[in-house]
Amino acid sequence: MSPPPSPRPPPPPSPPLLQSSQTFSQPEAHDERTLSETIRIGPRYIPIQGSQFDSRRHVYYMSHRANTLDWLYRFGGSQSHWWRILDLARERYPEWFLPRTFVLKIYESGEYSDDMEPSLRASNEFKAYKKLERYQGRGVPRCYGSVMVRFCPALLLQYLDGVTLDEWLSLNESTTTVSVPLVSTAQESLLGYDSETDTQRIKISSMAGKIAELTRMLNACGVKGDFKVDNFICRKSTVIMLDFDISDEDTQQWVETENLGGLREMFKIWCSSQGLSDFFHSVAFDV
Repeated sequence: MSPPPSPRPPPPPSPPLLQSSQTFSQPEAHDERTLSETIRIGPRYIPIQGSQFDSRRHVYYMSHRANTLDWLYRFGGSQSHWWRILDLARERYPEWFLPRTFVLKIYESGEYSDDMEPSLRASNEFKAYKKLERYQGRGVPRCYGSVMVRFCPALLLQYLDGVTLDEWLSLNESTTTVSVPLVSTAQESLLGYDSETDTQRIKISSMAGKIAELTRMLNACGVKGDFKVDNFICRKSTVIMLDFDISDEDTQQWVETENLGGLREMFKIWCSSQGLSDFFHSVAFDV
């Protein structure tokens, strides 16, 4: 009788499904900081996607697949014989000239401290951008239109990179994006300047002049500004102002007074936050 067959060796252990945690991540819950929607502008439906970049508000940096007309406008806009035709076409058919990247600002209930309806805020800001149309792309962002997103009104705005006023103030002169007049080292010693503190004073005075210029622009167009440090962007040699959703029709007759008051109050708070409360009274506002 032959010996019984040897027992079959057990199969080798299965290889691990994952070698390390770097190759797998558990599915996450829906992230409210991301957004993927299809918006309608005129007769055109455009799929867009992006992420929230202002945690305090529903403001998103969005992108979509740009079309040939947008490229043609950006290229031909610098050519004198194309500019007028393309600009008229963009005004009449904005849905075909939406840039590849832009800002989506959604107005939702409960986002603001007052009780103003989101639809009224969106309407106020859209009307303000229409009044500021000739300054769009310079003193204020371009507005590409209004849409509905998740049953809420929203605006499509130009994305402008830059730094806030606080960030700009802390930059050294080699990296400052908005030029300011400086005094020489000899002048500093003669006048008794403290290098760091008084450079900040000079920069604040210079910025007051630039923002006063924006304020005159708002006054000329009958638009009330929301004067907060966070509502200004410094980029290259310009300063851009944002947010006009409080510019309702009832404030038009008082717009100059309210803009000047808002400008002065913003600089008072800004100087105080920098430890320069006494310096505020030296700042001139040529409005």
